[in-house]
Amino acid sequence: MALIVVLAVLVTSSPTRADHAPAGHHPVDHAPADALPRAPEQVLVRWTEPLDVLERAAVLARLPSGDTPWPWPAGTAPDRVAITARVDALPLPGVGAGELARLARALTLDPFVEFAEVDRLIELGAPPSTRSYLAPLPDDPLFGLQWGLRNTGQRYESATSTVVGEPGVDVRALEAWSVSRGDPRVRVGVIDTAIDVGHPDLGDAVVEQRSTLDDRDAATKPGVHGTAVAGVIAARGRDGFGMTGLAPEVSIVSVVAFEELAARASTTTLGTILAAFEMAGTLDVDVINASWVTSDPSPLLLAAVADAGVPVVAASGNEGAVLTADTGRFPAGFTLPNLVSVTAIDPRGQVPAFANVGAEVIDVGAPGAFIATPGLGVGHVWAEGTSFAAPFVTAALALAVEVAPYATVEDMVDAVSWTSRPLPSLQRTTRSGGLLDAAALVRGVQRPVCRPDRLPAPAFVDVDDGGVHRDGIACVATTGVALGREDDTFAPDEWVTRAQLATFLARLLVLAGVDPDDPVLPVVPVDPEAPESPATVTIPSAVSDLSGRGGFVDVPPDSVHAPSIALLARLEIVVGDEDGLFHPDLAVNRGQMASVLVRTHLALTGLEQEPSRRWFVDTTLNVHADAADLARDLGIVRGVTRSEYRPGAPTLRGQMASFLARAMDALAREGVILG
Repeated sequence: MALIVVLAVLVTSSPTRADHAPAGHHPVDHAPADALPRAPEQVLVRWTEPLDVLERAAVLARLPSGDTPWPWPAGTAPDRVAITARVDALPLPGVGAGELARLARALTLDPFVEFAEVDRLIELGAPPSTRSYLAPLPDDPLFGLQWGLRNTGQRYESATSTVVGEPGVDVRALEAWSVSRGDPRVRVGVIDTAIDVGHPDLGDAVVEQRSTLDDRDAATKPGVHGTAVAGVIAARGRDGFGMTGLAPEVSIVSVVAFEELAARASTTTLGTILAAFEMAGTLDVDVINASWVTSDPSPLLLAAVADAGVPVVAASGNEGAVLTADTGRFPAGFTLPNLVSVTAIDPRGQVPAFANVGAEVIDVGAPGAFIATPGLGVGHVWAEGTSFAAPFVTAALALAVEVAPYATVEDMVDAVSWTSRPLPSLQRTTRSGGLLDAAALVRGVQRPVCRPDRLPAPAFVDVDDGGVHRDGIACVATTGVALGREDDTFAPDEWVTRAQLATFLARLLVLAGVDPDDPVLPVVPVDPEAPESPATVTIPSAVSDLSGRGGFVDVPPDSVHAPSIALLARLEIVVGDEDGLFHPDLAVNRGQMASVLVRTHLALTGLEQEPSRRWFVDTTLNVHADAADLARDLGIVRGVTRSEYRPGAPTLRGQMASFLARAMDALAREGVILG
């Protein structure tokens, strides 16, 4: 039976001095052995679509009995308990594990059942029975010890080692706070133990605390794990007490799914976790923190995370293992567009021995050792584990939600990776190779030019309003960079040719203030598919010499794209092949697209850069490898998967629109284009 294991180890040593617990503080009581929970004897069923009570009962009643001794009479249905809107539990007390598994397999054969699996225990590890408290001093006295927010080379001592931090290895909190400290309207869901809402550092941070546990006492009894996680996210700063969270002005919504026990690991059920995700949705949270893992890739858990509709941040686990797609810890090991998986680093920028890593499945690193955070009562604890790395990312995403509420979930999650700072210890241990950079994230997630909430819907009959490239197409059309065709279509699924791309890029250059400085060149090059567009001007019908068509003999003199090709050739944004040919009618592949976009950025900004890291596994031998990596550094391109770019694949016009839109936003962030 798979268990979800605690990620946190609360260290009992202090880097300076350990004070005694404040008077009146009572540690979590040890639970008697006979009070520990047993594995739930029930099967969980997720329906393919919402069914009413009678429809669900009918599915269960028609299960074939055959030679399998079902625990209820043929033609009848067992009692059920609604877990979420689409998941039911079938309680079967006294039924053995083997028969429960057979029932789950039989249920999956029904066309109305998406998944069925046996419920299981999920375990949150026990905090130690003794804890160290840091003395409260005026003016957030512990901020100087919070290396994760600002690493100045602080010295930390434990019972077994001394660690001296590497200055600058932090999440750049001060720089992020110059943009945002969060907003109470941003709601962060924490699925964990109950939070000590009376802790002075949490103040009014916890605005709601709800539970999916059956035991009322367990649901309200504060746990040090949930309290510590909440503190990393949103401990109130600038109050003369304790420490500060990375997002000190956001709101915490506590969804209690674990009871914390001092004697041993605390447990909950998969069903309780599924209910917690649904409850978080009903409480209108903007991001969810999941500082726990299971070794079982439950399809029900996968569906719950995918259905959350907001970024979900998951810790990688604390077994010191190298994880793969086949040997992961979940939910961190899932690959979903709304999921960020996080491992830990220590103050030196090294991955601690306890932290699970994996270049296939773990996205980024964040501080996860020697973390000062609230404990129970009025004190603070030293926390260690990937449990406390995850909430750094959660808090950074909460800041991103505040500055860019229009950003899509996929954009925010993607930005965590491409804005991360490369760190040697993370290069071969995570997908991004980087450390969370909160300052770069809150800057990079903004869309100065292509804000989707300020763009009209694209007026093209062949662009789906819910399509992945809808916003990019709307932006390039609104700015006049790509105008579509005369028949009110954009043809998002057709290849973009080299000549067409030259025209689109020339328009972008003019938008950025480039003066072609040649009377032959138009102020705004013409799109052949939209000659009557008000964004076009009259240009000569023919170009008499090679200089007017970029020096390429295969660009027809009367081509409407010739002046644009000439402009880009003059700026060395486009080049021909070894024979001096441009091949205007060939499709632009994704590698070539990256190269011309990076050259455009260089031409307009004058900023020459080297790639920060190798982002893609399939570009190593490609001539456009550096360009693809640089374009990723700038936030212009994404991979087809998180690790593959496919540089030789043709670029579709919809993809091209998204690339150009992100390129314009990147230029706006450099002040080249006014947002």
